[in-house]
Amino acid sequence: MAKYRLEIKINIVSEYLSGTIGINALAKKYKLKSTQQLRRWIHAYKTLGIKGLERSRKQKTYSVNFKLRAITMYEASEKSYQDVANELGLNNPALITRWRQEYHDHGMEGLSRKPGRPPMSNKEKVKRENKLLLKPLR
Repeated sequence: MAKYRLEIKINIVSEYLSGTIGINALAKKYKLKSTQQLRRWIHAYKTLGIKGLERSRKQKTYSVNFKLRAITMYEASEKSYQDVANELGLNNPALITRWRQEYHDHGMEGLSRKPGRPPMSNKEKVKRENKLLLKPLR
């Protein structure tokens, strides 16, 4: 997925909101792959302002209760992932999609697990270090 600078997003959304050009024409003008990205930016800007267009530079962690609230909000309403994300102050609706899948696959435990590779145990670290020490030098 291409990353766009905040200034570019603001310019594109402002151009759309000025009413002088439509979504399809803007997507072509700025060579966006689809109009969907632009629609998300517009929606995020309308609900969260500039903050909705900013990329988060740090990895945020969310509580199990927050994730469950997001899932429940999505499933109990006819709102889109984008609408729920905007309501909760998230600028990445795909998080809710992933949380929902993890919840349905693994229950509450799925919401408390950290994504990514699990850390090595001390035993694994020692084995790895021993292997490196025993390798013959060439």
